Amino acid sequence: MFNEIGQKSFKWILGILAVATIFTAIARLFPHIPNFTPIGAMCLFAGAYIMNRKLAFVLPLACLFFTDALLHLNYLAGAREFAGFYEGMYFVYFAFAAMVGIGMLLKNKVNFTNTLLGAIGGSLVFFIVSNFGVWLTSTTMYLPKTMVSLIECYAMAVPFFWNSFAANLFYTALLFGGFEWAKRKALTPAIQ
Repeated sequence: MFNEIGQKSFKWILGILAVATIFTAIARLFPHIPNFTPIGAMCLFAGAYIMNRKLAFVLPLACLFFTDALLHLNYLAGAREFAGFYEGMYFVYFAFAAMVGIGMLLKNKVNFTNTLLGAIGGSLVFFIVSNFGVWLTSTTMYLPKTMVSLIECYAMAVPFFWNSFAANLFYTALLFGGFEWAKRKALTPAIQ
C-alpha cells in the first residue's frame, strides 16, 4: 500500500496512525462505560495496517500497558476504585494480542464485511479468553473451580461483553473508516 503513496502522503498517514494511538490511550483514561474503549479496535487496526509484524503487536499492547500503569497510579493515589494491574491481566493482554492476529488476517483484504467479521470475531475471542482468565485466577470468586463456576463466570460477564462488542463495532468503524477515507484523500491528486 505505502509504495504507491508519495513521501508527503506517507508522513500524513503515519500521523494518522499516531493520532489513532494517542486517541486510544486517552479514551481509556477518561470516564467511560465499562469495557467501552477503543483498544480492541486499535488491535484490529494495527494488525491490518501496520506492515511491521512486531510493531503491530507492540504498539497497541504498549498503549494498553502504559494506560494500565497510569490507571494503577491513580488507584494507588486513591483516585480510582479499581487497580490498573490485577490478577490474570496477562489473559487480557493475550486476548488483545489475538485481536492483532485477527487484524493481520484483514491485511490487504479490508472491506466492510471482513472488517465487521473481524470486529465480531475479536469481541468473541476477547470475551472467551479474558473471562476464562478471570475464572482461573480469581481467589475470591467462582469457587470451587468447576464447570458450573466457569459457566457462572461467563454469565456474569455478558453485560460487559455487550459493552465491548458495541465499542469494537463503533471504534472499528471509526478507525478503519477514517483511515480508508484519509488514505483516499492522500492518494487523490489535488485538482488545480
